[in-house]
Amino acid sequence: MFAEAGRLIAGARQARLRGRVLALCTSEHDWGIPPPGLGRLVAGADLSSLPDAAITHGVAACAYYSLKSLDGVEEQVLERLDLARRRSLEAHLRVLADLRTVARLLAGTGVSWAVLKGPVLAEAVYRHHDLRSYSDLDLLVPRADFATVVRAFEASGCPLVDRNWMIAKEQMAGEVNIVLPHGTLLDLHWELLYDGDLRGSFSIPTEAMLERCRPVRVGDHQVRSLDPSDLLIHLAVHSFREGGGKLRWLKDIEQAVLYDTPDWDEVIRRARTWRVDLVVATMLLRARDTLGFAVPPEVMRSLSGWAWRSVVSAADTLWPVERTSQPASPATMVARATRADLRSSLGALAVSASRRLTARSDREERGPDVSLEWLRPTGDPAHLCEYLSAVSGDPRAEPAG
Repeated sequence: MFAEAGRLIAGARQARLRGRVLALCTSEHDWGIPPPGLGRLVAGADLSSLPDAAITHGVAACAYYSLKSLDGVEEQVLERLDLARRRSLEAHLRVLADLRTVARLLAGTGVSWAVLKGPVLAEAVYRHHDLRSYSDLDLLVPRADFATVVRAFEASGCPLVDRNWMIAKEQMAGEVNIVLPHGTLLDLHWELLYDGDLRGSFSIPTEAMLERCRPVRVGDHQVRSLDPSDLLIHLAVHSFREGGGKLRWLKDIEQAVLYDTPDWDEVIRRARTWRVDLVVATMLLRARDTLGFAVPPEVMRSLSGWAWRSVVSAADTLWPVERTSQPASPATMVARATRADLRSSLGALAVSASRRLTARSDREERGPDVSLEWLRPTGDPAHLCEYLSAVSGDPRAEPAG
């Protein structure tokens, strides 16, 4: 028993040290030298588990550049981090190649479109493009044109990954997944949030966001992407949807604040109008406290009252994001529970906690719910037509020739 307790204590200490190192490596600094205090922190430390954690959090390049010039860091640790960094660069080049195909194809449709996250963050927002790891491409198109774009990709030979069209229609899925010629997975959005029920909690006007888009340079293409204020809100919304449980998503927010400076008055106004002010406050608070950059105090006060900020801060203090390698923790549960107001957020948090407590026994009793498996073919091409028609409002959303 004592030996087991000793192992648990040692494991907790290792996780605490690894988390501190990861957060410090990820925070913004002069990337030519280690961040202040890192050498003292890692001196004599066992960093063998750091590469796995850095890869899980999507910050392997940040860790590599921060650690590579320090004495005493094992070569194997640096090699694994550098390998992950180079693989991310390969994925970036693959996405840029597929973006050329996308640009040519969509030019023929006359549909307006915008690139979200991924390559835009890497090339137009981040101070150094290879710090941002990603592998897929996200596009936003107008709802009315969604079926047209899906059919154009089908006609060009790009297959749809999704197969469960009955569930897609039931949930009014805000995106579909398509495989591009060089292997990139395209997330084609007509809404920023996937689930229709969750979207109902907010009022995010994607059409207005598309109208405000600005030109940015990505590789050898000029594409359209969200304006700085919309971009910051979108990054917060995306991180919230995923529970805000990875340092990469917090790094996105940090970089947008530091190098793509939003109009804070517009951020506050739009967030309030769209009923995502608590969401934006939650993710700004987590990113600020984890990575140590400045957010104007009046912005935090305008977006959220002290009560919900206290809930978020308590969860982040007890279960810091940088220490976890699991997809779910109490801190991510708090982030996912955020809604348009305090009462709704607390209610969603209570429901989420209750479901988590009963999830294991429910799974044991019922077994896996295959109806929710997106790759399981459920429904036929007619159901795809029904889904696309429901989205676009066009009953003529016929299959590609």
